[in-house]
Amino acid sequence: MLFRTVAEVAILLVIGIMVEVSRSLGDIFSILYFLFTLAVLVPTISVGVRRLHDTGKSGWWYLISVIPLIGWIWLIILWCQASVNEDNQWGGLPEN
Repeated sequence: MLFRTVAEVAILLVIGIMVEVSRSLGDIFSILYFLFTLAVLVPTISVGVRRLHDTGKSGWWYLISVIPLIGWIWLIILWCQASVNEDNQWGGLPEN
């Protein structure tokens, strides 16, 4: 998720610069940003759900992010919790 955040900020900065230089270049980079977002959407959700499973929570807790502001804050708190050190209903501990 860190890679996605850094990449999105970089792409948005380039879009901002390109819009000032040329409107058509800004449009091209906007399309590239849209394609990048689509490409990383499923992996981002998968990583978030996997982290929830590591803490012993259901992946459905990811939907709490639909609630504006408070939902994302609560989801980050859930992601920051310590992992459960035993097997759970979603599988065993990952090998180191």
